[in-house]
Amino acid sequence: MDEVKFVKGRGIEVQTLIDEVKKNLAIDECGAIVCFIGIVRGTGQDGTKVKELHCEADEEKALESMGEIREQILKDGNVKELLIHCPLGTLKPGEETLFIAAAGRHRQNAFNAASQALEEVNRKAPIRRKEVT
Repeated sequence: MDEVKFVKGRGIEVQTLIDEVKKNLAIDECGAIVCFIGIVRGTGQDGTKVKELHCEADEEKALESMGEIREQILKDGNVKELLIHCPLGTLKPGEETLFIAAAGRHRQNAFNAASQALEEVNRKAPIRRKEVT
């Protein structure tokens, strides 16, 4: 499994991500795995009902960006693995929009890594999301 990737359709399962994280040879140095799962809201920013969310990306640039984000977070050595997977296409309320799994030496390292990855992906990766209400 790739550390950063896009998935078309419903091809990601949390247990699969956890299993992939555990394959890292440094997992025995870790005390925590944290998973973040973003989902489509049922109510839009303006309070109207969301019918669907369209997710698209400049895949090559976005993968490069997500890879750089991953490498930066792994640099300090307290996070041993970080996976970022993003579904593309049309998603319905309740469906997953982003998966992040982080393994850290301590739980706070893993929580911080997942949070930092989320913020950086939202800020830097050329991924477009449009709510249809």
